[in-house]
Amino acid sequence: MGIASVQANWRYNARSLKTSGVTTLPAGLTSGRVPGAILLTRSRQCTRGAIVNDLLTGRLVSLRRIREEDYPQFLEWYSDPEILRYSERGPAVPLTQKGLEKMLGSGVSGEEVWFAVETRDGTLIGDIGLNPIDQKNRLAQLVITIGDKNRWGQGYGTDAAMVILRIGFNELNLHRVELSTFAFNERAIRLYQRCGFRREGVRRECLFRNGQYHDEIHLGLLADEFIPLAKQYFGQ
Repeated sequence: MGIASVQANWRYNARSLKTSGVTTLPAGLTSGRVPGAILLTRSRQCTRGAIVNDLLTGRLVSLRRIREEDYPQFLEWYSDPEILRYSERGPAVPLTQKGLEKMLGSGVSGEEVWFAVETRDGTLIGDIGLNPIDQKNRLAQLVITIGDKNRWGQGYGTDAAMVILRIGFNELNLHRVELSTFAFNERAIRLYQRCGFRREGVRRECLFRNGQYHDEIHLGLLADEFIPLAKQYFGQ
């Protein structure tokens, strides 16, 4: 599906879902605006969001819409100095409720997609998004936080990233996904490289933290680099 087709189908409403044979929205999506490639249509032989739910499920995690009841847990994570050290360019200060709502945005829209990350047994462990999405140039920035530190280093972040990249490239018709991270965040850099990202540049000594300056690493991934990796990872 070309980018023009995606943009042409960017809106949906309850009536269009009903006429497509779908009466309920799958758990991963919120009402509002969502890329047309994720819409549930009779032509794709979807029933009650089966294909969409498959898209949101990986080996270890599932992605779903962010709920209001998730906010206390997110606020706890984004008050943790160790997590803030890796995720914030500014002063590592706890996030407020208003700041959290602004960061997480609207969930799914033309400008972003943002999901909660949970284990296959339903335990909330983090959040992940493509934000912002540049529709004209078909690119987006990947943002991910695994807030449950007991899950670090076990493949959950890699799996969540592979799932949302599959959505980005295969369903949103993105051409490129990019990100930046601090040079001392070696665990994250290894995660991104496992997902196919390549180092593209360095902003030297742009972050001042704990009394010294640190580099910021820029990485990027193109669709034709991800697709063969995804086939191997998901076995499709």
